[in-house]
Parts: sequence; C-alpha cells; structure tokens
Amino acid sequence: MNMSFKTLAALFAAAFTITGCSAENSGTNSSDNSSSGTVSGAVSNVNETEKLSVGKVVKAEEATCKVEFSDEKISVDGKNASVSGNTLKISGAGVFLLSGSCSDAKILVEATDNDEVTLLLNGVDLTSKNGSVIDCEKAKSLAVISAKNTQNKLSDTENYTFANGEDEPDAAVFSRCDTVYNADEGGSLTINATYKDALKSKDGLSIDGGTLEINAADDGIMGKDFVKILGGKITVNSNGDGIKSTHDTDENRGYVTIDGGEITINSAKDGVQAETNLTVNGGKIEIKSGGDAADEEISANRGFLDFDNRGDKFRPDGNFGTMTPPDENGTMPRPEKPSGFNPPDAMTEATPAAAQTTSDESSTDSMKGLKAGKNIEISGGEITVNAADDSVHSNGNVRITDGTLTLSSCDDGIHAEETLQIDGGKVTISKSYEALEGKNIEISGGEINVRAVDDGINAAGGDNGSIFGFDSNSEDYYISISGGNITVNADGDGLDSNGTIALSGGFVVVYGPTNSGNGAIDYQKSFAVSGGELIALGSSGMAQAPGTLSQPCLSIYANVSADSKIEVRDSSGNVVMSATTPKQCGSLIFTSDKFKSGESYSIYANGALLETVTAEIGVTGGGASANGGFGGHGGMGGQRPGGFEKPERNPTSAA
Repeated sequence: MNMSFKTLAALFAAAFTITGCSAENSGTNSSDNSSSGTVSGAVSNVNETEKLSVGKVVKAEEATCKVEFSDEKISVDGKNASVSGNTLKISGAGVFLLSGSCSDAKILVEATDNDEVTLLLNGVDLTSKNGSVIDCEKAKSLAVISAKNTQNKLSDTENYTFANGEDEPDAAVFSRCDTVYNADEGGSLTINATYKDALKSKDGLSIDGGTLEINAADDGIMGKDFVKILGGKITVNSNGDGIKSTHDTDENRGYVTIDGGEITINSAKDGVQAETNLTVNGGKIEIKSGGDAADEEISANRGFLDFDNRGDKFRPDGNFGTMTPPDENGTMPRPEKPSGFNPPDAMTEATPAAAQTTSDESSTDSMKGLKAGKNIEISGGEITVNAADDSVHSNGNVRITDGTLTLSSCDDGIHAEETLQIDGGKVTISKSYEALEGKNIEISGGEINVRAVDDGINAAGGDNGSIFGFDSNSEDYYISISGGNITVNADGDGLDSNGTIALSGGFVVVYGPTNSGNGAIDYQKSFAVSGGELIALGSSGMAQAPGTLSQPCLSIYANVSADSKIEVRDSSGNVVMSATTPKQCGSLIFTSDKFKSGESYSIYANGALLETVTAEIGVTGGGASANGGFGGHGGMGGQRPGGFEKPERNPTSAA
C-alpha cells in the first residue's frame, strides 16, 4: 500500500408439552453388556497421530436387537433396549437395527464406558418434537451406519427443554463419546436441525463414508476433540459454521483432518474451523462461507482501521466500511456504512428465533473458508472456496505442499499470522483484497496465479503488532521466493514487504498498479536477487527496483498500453523474457539469471522498440532504482483491469 496514505490515516484515526408415539415392548430386554465388536480401539487420548477406528459397516443379519418405529408404537425385539413413552432406551452394547418412521420419537443411549453401540439405520424417518433425536449420554463409542440402499432421515424441531442449569444436548444427533458415521453402498442419511446444531460429538467425530446431508440452524458437524473425514459425500447447509472442532485447552485436540470424500459446504459463518490444526490431505472440497456476502464486489478502498486487512481485530465480517482516500487537499470523507449478509437460502425457514442474530450481531461473525487457530497444512485435494472473509486463514502458519486451490475472497485469499509457505500445488485466487499475506512468506514451488484489488503478496505484521496493522518496518517481515511459477495482478503493490524481499529462483511476473500511489515492487529494507527471473510492470510514481543483485536487472520508463506484448530480446533477436500486460504501465523492470553482463538487450512492446540497455550486475537502464520512482514518468491513472493472462515463458527459462 501507499505508505504516505497509511501515515496520514493513522494521524487522522489517532484524533478520535410432549406429544408422541405410544410404545409396546414386544421383545426381551436384558442388561447384558456384551460388546458387539463393531467399533474397536476408540481414541481416548487424542493426538495428531491417532485415528478413530473405522466404523465397520455391518449387515442386518448381524443385529443383536431389532426396533420398528411407527406413530402407534415402538416395537423392540432383542437385548439391551427398552421403551419408555416415545423414547427408545439403549442400555448396553450391540447392533441395533432401526426401521420405520415416527413423528415424535427419541433414542437415548445410556450404556457403560465399555460398551460399543452401533445404530444401523434401515430406512428410518424420525422426528423429535422436543430435544435431540439421538442422545448418546454414555458409551465407549457410538457408530451410526446407514444400511445398504436405504434413505434415512433424522429431524428435530425448535423445541428443546433442558434440566435446570443445563444447555445440552443441543443437537439433532448428540453424543458424549467418540462417534463415527458410515454407510453401506447406496446408504444415506439426512439430518435436519431446526433448533441449533446437527451432528455433534463432545469427543471425537469421524465420517468414514456414505452420503450425509446436513441442514442446520447453527453449526453443521462438530467434534470437540477432533473431526476426521476419510470419505463419503457430505453436504452441509448451515446458518453457523459448516464443520468445526472446538477443544481449546489441549494442543493435541481441537483439530480437523480431511483425507478424502466430496464435501460441499454452504455456511453463513466459517466453512471449516479448527481450534488448533487443520489438515487437508485429499478429497474434493467446495465451500461458500458468508452467504450472499461472498458474492459482493470489493473495493481497494477499505475502512480507516483496516489498511492492512486485519479482519479479526476490527472488521471480522470482512467489511468495516469503505472509504475514499484523501483528496488533493487532504480531506478525508466519512466511511460508508458496512453491509451485512444473507444466510443460505436453504436455511432461512429452518432457523428458530433463538438461533437468529440481528444484523448488528452478524457483522461480528467470522466468515472464512478454511480457518485454524494454529496451523493449516494442505498436501492434496481439490479445494474451491468462495468466502466473504479470508478464503484460507490461520492464526499461526499455513503450509501448502500439493493440491489445487481455487479461491475467491472478499478479504485475503490466504492469510497467515506467522509464516505462509507454498512448496507446491496449484493456487489460483481470482478475487481478493490482498491475495497472499503473512508475517513471512516463503515460496519454493507451485503454480501461483493471484488477483488482488490491493496488495498481491504482502509481508506485514498482524494483530500482534500495531493496532492499525501497519507496523514499523522490520527485518522480521520478509518475502522469500526460491522457486515456482508466480503471476501477480494487483491494483495496489504487487510484491510488498514491510521488511525484505529475496529472489533466488522461480519465475515471477507482477502486473502492478496503474495509480502512482503504489508500485509493482514495494519494500522497506532490501530486495536481494541471487537467481530466478522477475518481470515487474506497473506505474512509475512509486516504482522500485531490487537493490542488491548478483545478476543484471534492466529498468526503464516507457508508456505502454494495456494488452501489449512485452518482450526482452538479446543481441541476436532471441526472446529471453516475455509477458502480455493486461493494463497500462509506465515502469518496466526485468531481471533474469539468463542475462549476461556486458550484453545488450532490447525491450519491445507489440514489436516496437522501447529501449536497448547494456546489462551489468545491478540495475541499468535509467528507470526505477532501489530508491524508488521519480514520479511524472508515465503514471497511468486508475482504470481497473478486467483480468489477466498467464505470462509467456521462453522454453529455456528457469522453472
């Protein structure tokens, strides 16, 4: 960003009744607590390396108890189950085959800490008119399995009655033990939660397969200790968070791991939220977080307390209001009123009054796509996010080693409060305020293509720094690029570091700003180049070139129109570097480990010669230097570009 504008704004800011089924017990009931053996080795002390045992898919013939629901009665044939009013009570281990439908029924599990309970859903449609449909108060583990080729549905209503001083169970399917959902081939389960949460475990929760559809007035899927998704086809529509883990007192708990499956989330708040660590190793994930707000256009002019995009501190909804920069007389207009959001259409009728929030309350909600309190690690999968806030956000570190990320954000594309590291994979950010942001940014590989209305790649202090988000310059902040193929299209600064920048490998193209208040490159301490290739095109008013180089750098001023093909040719006429700029530019900077000191290079735009420069170690050409631009050398105004093309590369260029 324009540092002079930040300083001016900082000075400005410093100035101011139950109805239900009758029941008949038609079978024997026993207190025999023998284990069914369907779920074994459940996790008790969870850490990052432990996994909840896979929920074994069982068949109907393996049932130890059969239960038939209807509006007239609940019939039980087997052991460890009994009926009281409209409630099926399970007192011990076993495989309970559940069939039929009832407009007011509940399942209460009160077994022992050694009992493994499996609920085999064989075409059930159950609604509870008061409280949870399934309430597992005590067991070693609970497995909910959809039988082969069956469709099952569990629904609650808005009416929940709690014991004095209690506020749980508060979900349509609620469990106090490790819980797993799975399904045989063709099996599915729909959970409709009108009161609050849909599927909730106070311990760990694993989803191993099957089709699972969640519609929740608040949160969709929650495991306090952890959530693990190994497979299945999962759809979540929620007025709260989509998937979350909430344990915040043990660093080995509170995590979410996704290893596979197809996951679609439409959430009014965060898509996937882990209190500690979020890991994605595979699967296909599609998230829309923030409802209609995710589709809003964004402006480069943000609220006066949000220059550096500190969403959680001052503007957690991703919109603290927009503000036009000071005019030529220094006058700063009043910020616009911030806008709210509309929740997903699928849930508007299902939300009870108790779960609704006012527009003022909603403005404080976090609406991020993937979010973690500590770290995010992505090593595979296909991830698509459309977020009203950050698409990917960590209060600690973010590391991407593989996978495909397609992101659209009304705030940051990827944000790390500490280090953002990209070692591989494909990252595309089609819309963002700032595309890649972290205290430190390290890129060693991958295919990266980002679009930002402000800074493209930004190394700056966050909430632990200045409350305004633009800390004093520090070498603690850095951008390090040692590999990868990187394209940045930014209306603000392209590469922006409050400390240092280092380029030692890779291929980087920056399509920078057209306004003279920003530059394709902006750093406060130093920019060292020891390898790799860089093309930086932007306005000339704040243009800045690398300062410490062990290879030649060509820097010129020239007025170049949008959609021009720019080429650097050697003395034999061979194209060494090329790119097609989507917008006007006045400053052109090129550095390459292919440049040879003492050789002449000619720079062309659409075949017309702009200038011929003799390369030397350091910066030559008479354009921008490490000290910045001189102004008045071809500043291009503020026309917003309509997109960008991937830069062309010479086949002999560095990877």
